[in-house]
Amino acid sequence: MSRSRSRYLVAALITAISIKVALILMMGPAAIAWDAAQYWRLSTLVLSGDLFFLSEPIAYRTPIYPWMLALIRAMTDTYALKAIVTVQGVLYVASAWIASVIAKRVTGLESAQWITLALLLPAVSAITFYATTLSEPLFVFVMMVNSLAVLDYAKHGTGGRAAWMAATFALLILTRPIAILLWVVHLAFLLVIHHQKTTPVSDFALVRKPLAAKMAQAAIAVGVMTLMIAPWIVRNHVLFDKFFLTKFTGRNIWIVTFQDGSGAGLPMPQTPAANELTRRLERVDAADEWQLTWQTAHALVASGLSDPACDDLMKTVATDAIKSDPGKFGLKAVRRIINFWRTPITDLPLPAPEDRYSSVRRWQVQIPIAEAAIDNRAGKHLWVNSVLMLAMITAGVILIARNATRSYGVWIVGILMYFCVVTGIVEIPAYRYRMVVEPYVALLIGSAVAVSANHWIRKRSDKPAN
Repeated sequence: MSRSRSRYLVAALITAISIKVALILMMGPAAIAWDAAQYWRLSTLVLSGDLFFLSEPIAYRTPIYPWMLALIRAMTDTYALKAIVTVQGVLYVASAWIASVIAKRVTGLESAQWITLALLLPAVSAITFYATTLSEPLFVFVMMVNSLAVLDYAKHGTGGRAAWMAATFALLILTRPIAILLWVVHLAFLLVIHHQKTTPVSDFALVRKPLAAKMAQAAIAVGVMTLMIAPWIVRNHVLFDKFFLTKFTGRNIWIVTFQDGSGAGLPMPQTPAANELTRRLERVDAADEWQLTWQTAHALVASGLSDPACDDLMKTVATDAIKSDPGKFGLKAVRRIINFWRTPITDLPLPAPEDRYSSVRRWQVQIPIAEAAIDNRAGKHLWVNSVLMLAMITAGVILIARNATRSYGVWIVGILMYFCVVTGIVEIPAYRYRMVVEPYVALLIGSAVAVSANHWIRKRSDKPAN
């Protein structure tokens, strides 16, 4: 296919994806409840002038998404929900486009771009989350921008690119801290570039840079990141007398340690920390709810603990329980890591006619084609997700097996494995956690299909005529 035809196809697919997003989001916003309600309340604090949530002494949220909500609300008033949903719809389309650009860079093939977009065209489940006030839409977009920044830095190897890479990463972890160790995957990618002899050096100007220049650029990256995250760390020190980005590990591992089913279902340990926790729960009449994460956390705060101290105590107690039966916990963790990919898409945040935030204009429109697409989503079937997982594994093998795409394959697979393993260890599998890597799954499979098709076409053309 010629380059001009490929560009027309890309434009057509982007248009089709945009129409799909518009149709689903036009159905109306989901209820502002649970996590969405807290993000809304935090944005209200920002609108009142409390930029760092000093009047809300929590240690498990970061500021970027509430700041975005507050900015949109300040500009649109009662039409805030329409504006938020519109902006997030644009972020979805932009994320898809960036994924396709990365696929094109990974393979050097125009076809990889439109194949990646074609793979994302039937996806509908993730878009329903873009009608909520949840951080995933912004997180996915910033993560895609950061990935593109990593590629740009590897290609050009300049101080400015290093600063941009660090800035986007800082924004990423200030949106959702789960990505805090993703820099290890990016660093591994850069190291593979250096040591992969068969990768064309001309593709990566960074390889040719002298060591002193690389060290200077690393210092620039660290400096930019430090400057950007320092205010939030200082905020936590002011509130809690400790320097940290967030404290949430205790609440994360509590549910996978003590909940039955996907969790390990371990009993409460007999340790000093567990005894203290039990006494605190009894003090506020919450002893019967100790297996429930948020009920336990709220009860501990009500008993007099600060938010980070509550998380530390829960982490200590959960860790003590895990030490009593590490085998059972480990087996359940492996199962959750696998089920990260296989969990059916069940509950989605569908449009709600009203909620407690009645001052914000809502809407609910019946769009049969969008409703049918959601009702008949393929992802709600376990076998479909299992096939997709196998396709993803095959695609990763194809990219890593090829000399020209090996470093990219290691990088993309590394990103997918990072979220799979981290989420599987600390969370009960749910589609909400998997949706953030959908663009990477599409670009991985799209890249593999493109290089395989290109290889087959070349092989056919090289065959002597009969």
